Amino acid sequence: MTDLKLGVALWSQAATWPEMLEAARRIEAAGCDHLWTWDHLLAIYGDAAQPIFEGWSLLAGWAVATEDPETIERLSGEVKPMVDRG
Repeated sequence: MTDLKLGVALWSQAATWPEMLEAARRIEAAGCDHLWTWDHLLAIYGDAAQPIFEGWSLLAGWAVATEDPETIERLSGEVKPMVDRG
């Protein structure tokens, strides 16, 4: 039997950095196996010109700001294969 892995995908638009950081920390504290974001440079709903985080920069910020050393391995964008901790 395969172990079930759980993750969360956070949209990188319509949020501030403190909100995105808090969400990543909550996901980490909940013990999720993965944390994703997308690689869109323009918002995919609402005003296309609204603020949005660039995917790789957001992942790098989360990696620096989270506490679990394995979190860096769990972070992934939809622009590369997933890496998990198992």
